[in-house]
Parts: sequence; structure tokens; C-alpha cells
Amino acid sequence: MDINDCITDYLISVIGNDMLGKEQKNKFAVCLDHLYKASKDDQCKSEVYKIVNEECSRTTFGYSDLDLGTVLYDCYLETKDKKYQKAIELFMSEVNSKLQSEWKDFLKSEDCKAEICADRLQKAMPLYMAYETAFHNKENYNDIVNTFMNANSYLDLQNKFSLHVASVYAMALIDTMDMMSKEIFEHYKALEILCKTSIKQILEHIKNENKLIYQEIDKSEIDDRTLSDLARIAYVLLKACRMRVVLPEKYQTTGMDLYDYICSGVDNKKEQEYELMAMSILAYAEKLML
Repeated sequence: MDINDCITDYLISVIGNDMLGKEQKNKFAVCLDHLYKASKDDQCKSEVYKIVNEECSRTTFGYSDLDLGTVLYDCYLETKDKKYQKAIELFMSEVNSKLQSEWKDFLKSEDCKAEICADRLQKAMPLYMAYETAFHNKENYNDIVNTFMNANSYLDLQNKFSLHVASVYAMALIDTMDMMSKEIFEHYKALEILCKTSIKQILEHIKNENKLIYQEIDKSEIDDRTLSDLARIAYVLLKACRMRVVLPEKYQTTGMDLYDYICSGVDNKKEQEYELMAMSILAYAEKLML
């Protein structure tokens, strides 16, 4: 059995685990979708469409289901089947009020925390951008860009750096850009600049504060959350290279080195370290697509 088959079997078993919550299962459905896009494996395809076809029978979606929206979108792009469009439009009608108004209130509230802010960006913005690109004539591109600009000012990672927040924020940026039309050059360029700046900040931090953590520090000394963040950064770097957001000749080797480091760390971890496994699988899929 090759590595793709092993990863697919693992993802299917996790998604079918009744002990896991819906949000965790959705995260692994995203991994399965990415693996299918990278490998075009028939088993991956069958499982992805099984998941989304079940979702299409729902009459309501929750805010916690946002991750799954991008899987629906990928299936729509591949098939142009109207049932996926209908599900996405229902999805957006359920959460649109949160996307439009909650952010403005949230960034001004005392309850606003950097980790929550970055997490909400990652969950909401890729699907929001996909919806605007495919079904809403790109009318709210400006709103999406402004949301990232406001969040960037709030997070102020130049002065209040957190590896976790920075990695989630960078992932939100690259995933949102992936759903965006480059034809709207001004808006695309704005997110591209934010993404490049974010990547440079992260790599500078790793170099200065963590002493090239992925080359010099024993993985047994690193907690699972940090390993997950490093896997997320590997994913961002490899995807940014594939999308030509950054120069592959400058960043691809770093991304591959970081990915290899994470993989050797995953070998010593339990399969139940779900966040680490999910981020590592996403990075693996991006490696296949290079």
C-alpha cells in the first residue's frame, strides 16, 4: 500500500469516528478534498462526493460548518452541478449576517482575542471569497480585503508575534487568495502583499527566536501545538510557491525542508494528534501539487 492509500484510509477512519465532533470531521474532509485534488485518486473522489452529497440534503448549516463549504465549492467547480451551488448559497444565507456585521463588532469588543480572530478568518474568508467569485459577481471583494486589513492592524504581529496566530493568519490569507480572481488586480495585490509580509515575519521569527527550529532542535522537545503550527507554515510556503505568490526558487526549499522535518516528527506521534495530522496531510497534498 502506497502513502496515498495509507493517508486516505486514515482520513476515512477518522471521518467515520463517532467519538469526534462535526467540526473536527469537517477539517479532515478538507484534507481528503485536498488529497483528491493532488492525487486524483478514485477512492478519495468517491469519499469526498459521498460527504458533500450527504451535506446537500441538509436544510440548514451552522457557523461551525464553514470548513466544509470549500469542499462543496471544489465539487461545484469540478461538476458545475447546481445542487452544490444551491447548498453553498444556502450556506452563505445562513452565515452572511455574521460575515457582514459580526466582524466589525468583534474587532471592537473586549472579548476579541488574537487566536479567535485568526481562527475566524481561516474558517470564514476562503468560503466567502469563493462565493463572491463564483456566484455574487465579486461585489464584496472590497469587504473581504478590508476585513483582512483591519485584522492585520488588530493582530499587529510585528510587535505582538505569536507563532500560532501568525501561522493561522497566513493560512487564511493563502487559502482566500486561492479562491480569488486575479483579474481584480488591486484587491488581489493587497492580499498578496499581506501574505508575503506574513511569510517573511514567520520565517524571520523562526530564524531569530527558535534558532531554525526545524533544523537544530530535537522534535521530542517541541509540543504538539508548535509542530502543528510548523506543519501549517510548511503548507503555506508550498502553496504560496505553487501559486507564485512568492518565488519558488527562494522559498520552496525552505518549505520542503520544513515539511520533511514535520514528517519525521509525525512518525513519533500518535495518530490521535488530530490537528498535527490534519496540517501535515495538507502540506503533503501541496507537495504533490508542486
